[in-house]
Amino acid sequence: MSIAKVLPVIDSLPNSDKFQLVQLILSQLANEDQNNTLIHMKSKPKPIGKVYYSGRSDVSIRAKELLFKEKMDKIQQRCK
Repeated sequence: MSIAKVLPVIDSLPNSDKFQLVQLILSQLANEDQNNTLIHMKSKPKPIGKVYYSGRSDVSIRAKELLFKEKMDKIQQRCK
């Protein structure tokens, strides 16, 4: 149905029904936009690198190794 056919019907509605129609249309648009956003987010591959998901665990592991090595060095110095 075209807008030209719908407009005369909308004009004949009382203001309260026009407000309900606007709320309904906005609600449908918001739901469609949210669904499109979720689909788009799910379809994106996760990038690889130091800043992104897979890189964070690598950086975290490396930081733990360095911290552990530093503590071990301090303990060995005290034992000498």
